[in-house]
Amino acid sequence: LSSLHHLVRPPCLALRAMYDSVYAKGTPAHLHVSVIEAKSLPSADSNGFSDPYVILSIDHNDKSAVKTKTIKKTLNPRWNEQFEFPRVTKDSTLSFVVRDWNAIGKHETLGVIDVPLSGHMVGAPSGIWLSLHDPHPSKSSSSSSSSSSSSSSSAASGGANHVGELHVVLQVIPEGIPNTMHTVAGVDVREIEEGKAMLVVSVLEGEGLAVKDVTGASDPYCVIEVDKKIMGKTNIIEKSLNPVWNEEFLCQVDDKSRFLYIEVWDWDRIGSHDRMGFVTIPFQDLSDGRIISEWFKLEPRKKERVSGRIRLALQFTSSDQAQAAFQMAKAGREKIIPILMAPRLHITYNTIQLYEGNDLARCVMHVFDSEGHVTDLIDTLVDKEVKATKQEPTLFRTDSPATRVMIQYLKYTTQQTDFLHALILPFLFKILARPAGCEVDPAKISKGEDIQANVKTLLGHCEQFLNDLIAFPVPDVFRPVLCSVRRHVTSSFPSSAVKAVGGIFFLRFIGPMLFAPEGFGIVKEAPSPDARRALTLITKILQSAANGVMFAAKEQYMLPFNDFVQASIPRIDAYLAKISAPDRPIPTTPVGVYSDDDKARHLAVVIKNIQNNFSRIETRLSRDPELVASKDQADTCAQQLDDLKLVFATSVKGRAQSLIMTAPASTGRR
Repeated sequence: LSSLHHLVRPPCLALRAMYDSVYAKGTPAHLHVSVIEAKSLPSADSNGFSDPYVILSIDHNDKSAVKTKTIKKTLNPRWNEQFEFPRVTKDSTLSFVVRDWNAIGKHETLGVIDVPLSGHMVGAPSGIWLSLHDPHPSKSSSSSSSSSSSSSSSAASGGANHVGELHVVLQVIPEGIPNTMHTVAGVDVREIEEGKAMLVVSVLEGEGLAVKDVTGASDPYCVIEVDKKIMGKTNIIEKSLNPVWNEEFLCQVDDKSRFLYIEVWDWDRIGSHDRMGFVTIPFQDLSDGRIISEWFKLEPRKKERVSGRIRLALQFTSSDQAQAAFQMAKAGREKIIPILMAPRLHITYNTIQLYEGNDLARCVMHVFDSEGHVTDLIDTLVDKEVKATKQEPTLFRTDSPATRVMIQYLKYTTQQTDFLHALILPFLFKILARPAGCEVDPAKISKGEDIQANVKTLLGHCEQFLNDLIAFPVPDVFRPVLCSVRRHVTSSFPSSAVKAVGGIFFLRFIGPMLFAPEGFGIVKEAPSPDARRALTLITKILQSAANGVMFAAKEQYMLPFNDFVQASIPRIDAYLAKISAPDRPIPTTPVGVYSDDDKARHLAVVIKNIQNNFSRIETRLSRDPELVASKDQADTCAQQLDDLKLVFATSVKGRAQSLIMTAPASTGRR
């Protein structure tokens, strides 16, 4: 939801057609509502504040009413609470009533708004700022104006009856349609303002895991727990003893949390899943703010056969440090931002390189976007990547700063475009709802299935998606990535420029979005095994066409798709050339809308990573090829580091920030 909080977009025609066909009048649906925050509420108490809470109901029916917690003494409360209303219809109305809590006497109504559900799209979360109306007719001559006419707009228009704004995220899920509401471990980077302790867990890969299946392999996945509370699960990697997950979990924890526990399991279609070993990491081993990237040996829980190890990247941030970083981001922003955005981005680039997860890259992207410089960020990182690449086949194949930032940018921007809501989601809904009939491997096909019929079905899905993709206009917000990749690769590897665009767009973006939509944040739960298998095969065929590589004899069951692959190669090449062509200006305006607190939260994540790894960043900069080759650039960068030290040492009074920079780095544990 973090990438949708500021989304304001009317339904597109293509999506509205899908909406009308699936969510017809009278069709029951589930309504998911997140009440995020409010701002500029009226004062109801003598202290100049209010104690606001929100009552939600359907069609003003008290039996359906639910309410948020009360936030004391504020006019800008933040709730971050989620509610679900079952069996609403297209004709239903969602009502919000914001009230002031009083210990004695009647609770005063601060503002109201009604939201007709007919204005919201199936499956697509909509982040909206609602203009609250004055509930007291005597206070405003315009209070009788229709609330429904303004409830579908997001920002307040400043009318006479405006009494603050309410920020919510709405999602309508018709019965039988997969839920697309998704959060990572239920946490958003915005919570750093409240001084929450956070643990970022990146489950990267495994090596030498135990064989659990008769095939001589396993289907491993990981379960992440903190003090026996499950924080998340990775995807299942089929038939592998050396799985690569590269999944990140942002966990809200407590300063008193004791253990991080990660257990590896082997998934089985029938029967119970098999244990493959676990690791336990005491929180006392996680130095505040330090990044630990280590291989951890798997241990048996009982007497099960266990082997191998898993690689994790971990970063714990205490509530004290989270609050300190947030305050520093507010107080020192004007001094820190120019250093991060200095030409060639030396400090920013080397900071991203230190951590293999996505949280830092995502926050760096938001910091630059909030300043209107995300295009410069992407362009510089791509240029650095291309210049550092010696052989063309390795372009963008590693988890580099450029790759991480580009993917985070595409993931963020696609949530705000019709590309997701009118192209990707309808196709996913179709496969998730009816995944059967796609298996083409004789070793896996169910008894009674016809392989030839399944080949035909699978080809139909691939042809439909490719036709729809090519016909669909690519959003302009994708162009900073696509055009930058093509331009810089052309300068070093001219014959590979279009293929490099395909490597990012298909291999890193389209493929994962189809194969693992839950990891991309567009569905809440992992697809069923049958749906996952169907999406895996579809993705495999499309990526082969994008790579221009035919299936070989070692995958005999995939040979029937070579005709499709061969026929699709020129179509995809032409498509990639078109969407990356420098034929019109690249957008430079911010993609998102950021409040001052939003800006501070994202910058705080960057700050604490620089603070806690200062000596390591200095070491990396001393070896940076560009700085080694240019004394002027090296001197400038050294001065920027000194400026950062000064900001860190003086921005927060009473805190010895400089000690953090000189503390020895944690080496973690094996």
